[in-house]
Amino acid sequence: MMKKRKQWILLFCIALTVCLASGAMLYVRQKNNNKKWSLIYIPKTEDGTNDFWTSLISGTRMAAQECGASLTILAPEREQDVERQNEFLAEAIEENPDAILFSPSSFDASDELLQEAKEKGIKITFIDSYTTSLTAKIIYILAILAILVGFVVYLKKKCIKK
Repeated sequence: MMKKRKQWILLFCIALTVCLASGAMLYVRQKNNNKKWSLIYIPKTEDGTNDFWTSLISGTRMAAQECGASLTILAPEREQDVERQNEFLAEAIEENPDAILFSPSSFDASDELLQEAKEKGIKITFIDSYTTSLTAKIIYILAILAILVGFVVYLKKKCIKK
């Protein structure tokens, strides 16, 4: 029973993340109707045996497709491969996309590269994790609050139906 509940909570959180990303992308698309956004997503890994990363990457691809954005996924083979993830981040900065979606494997190993991206005007969005920079902490807290508000609304609706 508890395992089933945890699975539902995980699925709800993933769905909410995808919805938030889709909503944000739809807003941006409406704002810049003629522009096709270029996005690069750098998750911790693209491991087909890990349901979390598989679902998250799949949802990101669907959201990008719905919004007409081009999406490139650059992922290391192992979740702990911080060095390879930073190499991908450096490559992404060289490509100068509109935004980089990033799930850092380290809290501070990517800070200099992220600062470089910010200075080049590349938007950074953290997914699942954050770094130690103040801006990232604020964004992470806001994302957690959005998830909690969504969860409370969901619970209220569920309780009202009973």
